[in-house]
Amino acid sequence: ISCIQLNALNMRRVKRFFREVEHAREEVQRSVRRAAKLLGYSIRRLQETPLTGPVGPHRRSEYLTISLDEAKTVRRELGGTIHDVVIATVSGAVGRYLLAHHVSPSTLDFRAAVPVSLRSGTRRQGVGEWHIDLPVWETEPVKRLERVRELTQALGKSSPPLGAAALAGEERWIGSRLLALGASAISNRRPEHLRLVNVPGSQVPLFFSGARLAEAYGIVPLGDEAGLGVAVLSYDGKLFVGLNADFDRVADLALFRDA
Repeated sequence: ISCIQLNALNMRRVKRFFREVEHAREEVQRSVRRAAKLLGYSIRRLQETPLTGPVGPHRRSEYLTISLDEAKTVRRELGGTIHDVVIATVSGAVGRYLLAHHVSPSTLDFRAAVPVSLRSGTRRQGVGEWHIDLPVWETEPVKRLERVRELTQALGKSSPPLGAAALAGEERWIGSRLLALGASAISNRRPEHLRLVNVPGSQVPLFFSGARLAEAYGIVPLGDEAGLGVAVLSYDGKLFVGLNADFDRVADLALFRDA
């Protein structure tokens, strides 16, 4: 009986060994694919758009407030996360803005830099970035959300140690600090058309010396070629959207806000 038990134990060890080897092989493959994609982003020139080009020293700003309950209703009925809803909404706005400038979104690979929370298992390692090809060409909102959800799920599964969770899931951090952390994490080494930071804030009213904080907007710094930055901060039942754009390149920033 002891020999049978010993053989069974050895078999379990052998199976575990091969499982670990297979897992390690898959991790290496995922890392290589991710590195190749990032290299492709680094060397592939951006396609020109009304939102893209050399950025000057002057800025325009616009602000918008959206109901968080409406975003939660969309998430509940159609699936995904609030982060997915935000990305899909911004993608639709980009598509409408491009059409208003007589540019067909279907001819573009429109890339956005989006900060993410880096994790290894359940341990938080820091903040990095995703580069996402936004489906700006998809005119049907439900289909656009589906495509965004597929993209974020694939990115989340592609490498658990290097970007498994969206930054929007970090509720332990206070909103303003997390917004600054996400904005600073976006690299200037890779070209993108747009920068998007979406973070959670307090869902209970905040006060300073008895005065209630009514609204809270963030600002995302611009890159060398990205003429628009979008910051979304949730606070007290609302999504506060701050738009920061190059003054000369995006002269009609209010049009993007409406889109």
